[in-house]
Amino acid sequence: PGTKGVRVVVLDPGHGGLDTGAKNANTMEKDLALTIARKVRTALQGRLGMTVLLTRDSDVAMDNEARSAVANNNQANLFISLHIGISANKLDSGSSVFVMNEDFGGPVVPTSGRDRLFLPWYLGYRTAAPASEQIAKLLQDELTKTIPGWKFPLRNAPLGVLSSVTMPAVVLEIGNLN
Repeated sequence: PGTKGVRVVVLDPGHGGLDTGAKNANTMEKDLALTIARKVRTALQGRLGMTVLLTRDSDVAMDNEARSAVANNNQANLFISLHIGISANKLDSGSSVFVMNEDFGGPVVPTSGRDRLFLPWYLGYRTAAPASEQIAKLLQDELTKTIPGWKFPLRNAPLGVLSSVTMPAVVLEIGNLN
């Protein structure tokens, strides 16, 4: 349920290259995010027969536009950026499901005095904002059922990695490196 019409998923293991993300004594977020993305790719391909692409499959640096381009150029139906949470509170799960701030980028006005509206690249997320909210809620529900005792609060933030994607998109923050 909830996967009808989803043929191509792009998983984005957060960070990479010199950008380690959060880290503790033994683990860097960039490495753990890549490991998780590879496992999720295998599971989705095997169980659901989906095409699952990774924005990076090695320790390389990528900016937000390159990550968005992988999803947009491959006409993905869903984009999930994977991150690992960190919190000073060792009892905090550190997990959340994020969607883009509704008002990111401010108001849009028609260009060239015409009635035609062209969205600037950094507002691509607006084309699928309601679907992103639905996917976030579905993901929250499924993760909460699958991992008893963990909370996955829904949050919104001005996340650059989501701004330019033109399909439903979320950031999934998993766990607490502390």
